[in-house]
Order: sequence, then C-alpha cells, then structure tokens
Amino acid sequence: MKEKSVIIVFCALFFGMFLFSLFPKEKEFSETENRYLQQKPEFSFEKVLNGSFEADYEAYIKDQFPARDRWVGLKNKFEYSLGKQEMNGVYVGKENYFIENHPAKNYESNLAKENIAALSNTVSRYEKTLGEGHVKVMLVPNAVTILRDKLPGHAMPYDQMKYLEQVKGEIKEEEVWIPLYETLVQHKEEGIYYHTDHHWTTLGAYYGYEQWCKESGITPVALSDMEQTLLTKDFLGTISSKINFTMKTDEMYRFEPKGADYTAAYMNREEENTLYDEEALKIKDKYAYFLKGNNGLVTVTNHNMEEGETLLVVKDSYGNCFLPMIAAHYKTVYVVDLRYYSSLLSESVAEWNIDDLLILYNVNSFATDTYVQRMQY
Repeated sequence: MKEKSVIIVFCALFFGMFLFSLFPKEKEFSETENRYLQQKPEFSFEKVLNGSFEADYEAYIKDQFPARDRWVGLKNKFEYSLGKQEMNGVYVGKENYFIENHPAKNYESNLAKENIAALSNTVSRYEKTLGEGHVKVMLVPNAVTILRDKLPGHAMPYDQMKYLEQVKGEIKEEEVWIPLYETLVQHKEEGIYYHTDHHWTTLGAYYGYEQWCKESGITPVALSDMEQTLLTKDFLGTISSKINFTMKTDEMYRFEPKGADYTAAYMNREEENTLYDEEALKIKDKYAYFLKGNNGLVTVTNHNMEEGETLLVVKDSYGNCFLPMIAAHYKTVYVVDLRYYSSLLSESVAEWNIDDLLILYNVNSFATDTYVQRMQY
C-alpha cells in the first residue's frame, strides 16, 4: 500500500502538470520578480529547426510553472534550514540583511573592460567641451562591499574596490572622481542600504550627495533642512523576490529640500508637479515611486531659481532617489537612463546647453550594463 501510494501521488502530480501545460492560466507579469514572464511561443517548423521554439518553450514552462513563487520559497527555506547561507546569488547575512553576491566574472568580462573604456572616452570628451571640473563620476559600491561585516562567516565575495581602482586609473583627470567608499563605510551602521533590496536607501543617497557637493565646491543642503517623509514601512525589494520567503520589511523615505518647487517632464511629455509616483506605493515595486521608475529622459525644472545652470545626469536606478537633492542646485536637470534613451548623447548635450555632467551608477550595474557604451557617442 505504501508503494502504491507513492506511485499514485507521483502520477497525479505528473498528469496534473501535463494537463496544466495544455490549459494554463498564463500570467503576463510577475510582481514578485518585477518582470514580464515568457508567454507560450507560437509554433513553426522554422523555429523548431533553429532551436528557438524549444528554448522559448522551456522558458515558458519555467515562468508559468504552477505556484512557482511558492515552490522557489519552499526550496530556499529547506536549504536555509540545512545551514546554507547563500541562495540564488544572495547571502543570508546578519541583522536581517539579504545581500547580493556579485561574482568576479561580472568585473573581469570583456564588457566590464569595454565599459571602463567608454567611460574614459566620455570623460575626456566632455572635459574638453564643458571644461575642467564640469564632469563628475560617481560609482557607488554595493552593499556586499560596504556591509562586509554583515555577511556570513564563510562569504568570500569579489572585492569591488579592485574594479573601482581600474576605473579610476583609466580616468586621468583626478578632479572627475567622487570617492564614496570611505564615506559609506563611515555611515554603514545607519541603514544606508535596504535589507531586502539592491539599492542604497535615501539616507545612503544623501551621504553620496554630500560627497558630490564637497568635490564640486557646493554647499549641501543640511540633513536637518531636508523634508524627510516616511513613505512605507512595508518595502520588500528585488532581493526578497529572489529568495521568496518571509523577511523583515524595510522602511522607505523621501528626502527633499524644504521649500523645493519642482516640475518634471517625462519622456518630453507635458510637465507634472511631482517627481514621484504615489501609485507605486500600492504595488510590489515600491522603489518605482522615485522619479516614476526608470524613464529614458526626465527633465526637472527648479522653480525656486529664475535662472541658473543646467546639469545632465546619466544614471541607473541608484540616481532616482538622489535626484530631488541635487536638483536644488540647478535651474534645469536632464536625467538620462541609457537603457531607454536612444538619441545620441553628444547631440543632446549640445541641444540642451549643458553646463555640468554627472555619471552615476552602482558598481555592479556599471560593469554589467550593455548600454553603458552609448554614453561615448
């Protein structure tokens, strides 16, 4: 009876999955993973012969597997109960920190080297056209580098500082570089990275802003003069989606200079009276609240200035919560995300009469982003 029971359960699961594959209730978007899911591929003999149908169908089965999120969470819980401290590229750290491990291959690849060359070319170009001191580069170390004391004992992550030294060495102009490591380490106990997400917190971004001001010869808006708004106590970020079991939620704040008066135009549409998306606080991807997520182009106007200089920020998502602070020092800020911006940057710089340029990425994103090389054109 015991053997028959095992066979019956196995057959029920097998044929249940088979029937599901015939009549699935497909999901288009996974809010947990914050991405679109593979849909059932259209059959054709041409796709079968070139192998694309098989690859797409395999991805479809993985993405549309019944209760996929629960199975992933169950697997990770089981592995954690056995003492495993790294799952799906994430360290289970101390003090409820879940920290992404970025492997050495991310920084030793041809792409990582080509991105350094692209940055160097960009800096040289705009140091000539905008003038010395008008170009700044801010590459933000990730939590795995700054919060090393929060990692499990056996963890041996790649040292991002090796890659940063390569980048700094390639950029010959010393005044361009904004050093962040020492500043962030100094404040590492203050919650400058989320426990469940790969971004720095708004407080972490503030310390980055202070360092930018210092290197740029600008007086920063004091932390006491920032309007600090608690947005949510229930933030679960991208890392929680990778692990998918119960975690302590994060608080998420907005920092904006008191009395700030900004408008923003997203992708050249009409101006809006906000840099934020209140609706994002109702969904899983709450970080999309800042700057309404990742847009190819956002034009921010500071109405507290009748006239002033123009800044271009080329950034990844680390720049989204940073923007309201830096915008206080310019009349106009153009914010470009090269992943979604197809125009030539050189033409845009000329058209917008740019005075200053800031390139802001987190280190891992900079090394692995295939769109970084667009900045040199």
